[in-house]
Amino acid sequence: MARLFPRKRGAVPAHPVASRRGNFLDLAGVGRVSADWGDSLFRVARYCIPNMEVWTTPVVMVETLAMIYYNAIRRATSSRVLQAICKQILEDEVPHVRFQCERMAILLRHRSRPWYQLTLLAQRVFFLVIVLLVWMGHRQAPRAGGYNWNHYRSAAWAKMGAAWRRMDPRRYTWSSSY
Repeated sequence: MARLFPRKRGAVPAHPVASRRGNFLDLAGVGRVSADWGDSLFRVARYCIPNMEVWTTPVVMVETLAMIYYNAIRRATSSRVLQAICKQILEDEVPHVRFQCERMAILLRHRSRPWYQLTLLAQRVFFLVIVLLVWMGHRQAPRAGGYNWNHYRSAAWAKMGAAWRRMDPRRYTWSSSY
């Protein structure tokens, strides 16, 4: 159970729900992870190149997978408190992903069609790697919530497919100021 919520003790929570999640773990007597290779890799991917597209791409992918993860936790637990925390996280992720996808559409709007297609191909390969790494490192949580590998994989690609459709600049009308 300790690996289900890899938030470091003493870290400043990004959101009030993160604080409630941490308090829940503390009250349940579940230790917090002090280091997590997935979190470290995510931060390196986000911060190694100071570019908004490089920063936003892993954010969208990880938040998309977080929706599957917290849905699995919500389904796996009998704790009403943990179910409520997971429900709030799931509700919060929807506008986060939408916002980031809209930012990506802005960033991609001037890209030529061949470069846009190449970008999507690179994102799909990157997402495949992330899906595999998350499953390898955290599969106990999706499994507890009723996700076997095939269900997890198909849910991940369906959610990310919706995100990619939202990132498509062709779905928006651009004013001359953009």
